[in-house]
Amino acid sequence: MFAVLMPSQAMAQYTGGPLMDASIPYVGADYPIKNGYDGTGITVAIIDTGVDFTHPDFAHTGKNSSDDTDGHGTQVLGIIIANGSLHGISPNVNIISYKISEDGLGVSDERIIDAIDKAVKDGADVVNISLGVNRTNSDIDAAITRAADAGVLIITAAGNDGPKEFSIGSPGINYNSITVGSTYNNVSSSMVASLKINGEYYDAAPMVGTIHLQDAIEAKIVFGGYARESDLQDSIYNGTIILAERGSDIEGEAVYFTEKEAAAAKAGASAIIVYNNVDGIFLGDLRHNITGVEHEPSILIVSVSREDGLAIKAHAEKNATGNLETLLGIDTVAHFSSRGPVSPFYIKPDLVAPGVYINTTSVGGEYSIVSGTSFAAPHVTGAAIALMNKNPNLTPYEIKSIIATTADASGSAGPHAEGAGRLNVTRAFAANTIPSPHQLVLHGSVANPTAASTVFLKPIDGKLGATSASGIISEGAWIALKVRDDTVAVEVNASEPGVYHGRVLINDGAVDYGILVMFTVTNGSISTDVENGTLDADILWPKEWSYARINVENPATGWSETITARPDLPARMQVPENGTYWISAAIDSFGESYEAHATVDTDIGAGDSKFDNFPKIPFDVILVAVLTLVAVYAVYGIVKRSDRQRASQMMHH
Repeated sequence: MFAVLMPSQAMAQYTGGPLMDASIPYVGADYPIKNGYDGTGITVAIIDTGVDFTHPDFAHTGKNSSDDTDGHGTQVLGIIIANGSLHGISPNVNIISYKISEDGLGVSDERIIDAIDKAVKDGADVVNISLGVNRTNSDIDAAITRAADAGVLIITAAGNDGPKEFSIGSPGINYNSITVGSTYNNVSSSMVASLKINGEYYDAAPMVGTIHLQDAIEAKIVFGGYARESDLQDSIYNGTIILAERGSDIEGEAVYFTEKEAAAAKAGASAIIVYNNVDGIFLGDLRHNITGVEHEPSILIVSVSREDGLAIKAHAEKNATGNLETLLGIDTVAHFSSRGPVSPFYIKPDLVAPGVYINTTSVGGEYSIVSGTSFAAPHVTGAAIALMNKNPNLTPYEIKSIIATTADASGSAGPHAEGAGRLNVTRAFAANTIPSPHQLVLHGSVANPTAASTVFLKPIDGKLGATSASGIISEGAWIALKVRDDTVAVEVNASEPGVYHGRVLINDGAVDYGILVMFTVTNGSISTDVENGTLDADILWPKEWSYARINVENPATGWSETITARPDLPARMQVPENGTYWISAAIDSFGESYEAHATVDTDIGAGDSKFDNFPKIPFDVILVAVLTLVAVYAVYGIVKRSDRQRASQMMHH
């Protein structure tokens, strides 16, 4: 299999300007260097397409070589270290570059794995991986886990296969990495569109160079073929929103988006929607002068996927009315940013950062406007390097906790899109408390709809400030908190099956920290106990069941084993080592399917260990959960992800 570095679909309009200079101050990433934390003494590994160190903004590195013919690696690194016309976050960090792709089109899994292992061997403190494979890859995940065990912080891009769910692949799917999604940049050109028809919302992307609407348009949707002038001669298009197919039905004919927009405007349309002629969405670009005349659009033109376009066409055939508006998308999760969920046991992405229209370094001494989660990730990498500068004794998990819990949460996109929220480096640098775990994923059943856990608080300077806590959770659930010295006890309850999202808010007298909460209640239930390294699992619900398939995994080592069980065949297996184990059961009750999940800690060699309703909770716990757990997630399938885009790859027709 190959890692795919395909163009992402950036959903915003660019009008020019030093956009990296906008994104870095916006997330407070200029704060560290202003206070003397510039990356000195820290080593970062860039696993990418190589780097052009001859770029003038890299002159301070003392390197004068170039092996990047694609530009992607140079673009990623510029956000971290540029120190010339543009300014990165941690310019004086030591750099190791691993070129694993010649042309930016693909790379074998083995090269990714070898680069991760070599980065550890070569002494990297931080690794930035802004590419990935088109599926969940256990070997890549194992390499990430090995690096984390060696004390190396791994930062990965979430991928550009949004907005669909379950679209994060390896290495971003690994719990141990900091997985970063993308938001729009803090510039006036970050425009997004909203399209609503009969109560349904569709993802529409304003084409680059289009106009901004002052007021929403509400008009009849009319299909206009390919939106050539010859297609729009009828008066029925006046005052409508025209839906058109991309391209042409004539072989060899190129109908540019500028032509479609001009023809629609001439026909009196209020706006035009262009749907793709192949699967997926695309980003159109009106900025070309092929005709020799710079085009000045007069109506809004947006793009949608072929799937959405055909659905909108069906609405048009029923004389439906659409509502179309544009708005400033700052701090909005980018359309292309890959989403979770990824597991019943943790939430991805961890957070988001600006990744739309970032002005950064490119090959040949040039600069590029780039969009994609590839360019959100190095914002977090630069911030993590600076935090290591300030606090050299922090572990990778502690860095991750600080960055995630001090993020700015909008909450509008949901945790599977934005994680803990948007990177806030200023708040991260002010933090003196490390919450653990940094997210709570809890489960209950209809029979036992209550779950409890504990957040541990570790002061960085040895003294914990006066702590207070509050909690919020979605309607239908309740959350209760109790602060005890350096812990916050958390209990959640819900009366109906469902998935409830919330947040525990902790204040240490100076900084607010946000702990994501996800509480799932279903009818399935499983309990476990361990004696002398033998794990037994019992199905508690449904009472009558015929077959169960149970998987046990140690997320710290990657070890896993699956067994089957029947009412007359107990689920029993040996676990090889101490640790936290994740248990997932797919249960069949005479044709009806149930799922249940549990987390258990083992203490092999310390005598018999019978577990109560709650597992033991160490400080550096990976996840804390009630022993009897349930969840609604299915087995997560293979997904594709991609992490690159340059402005030159935008489409004009």
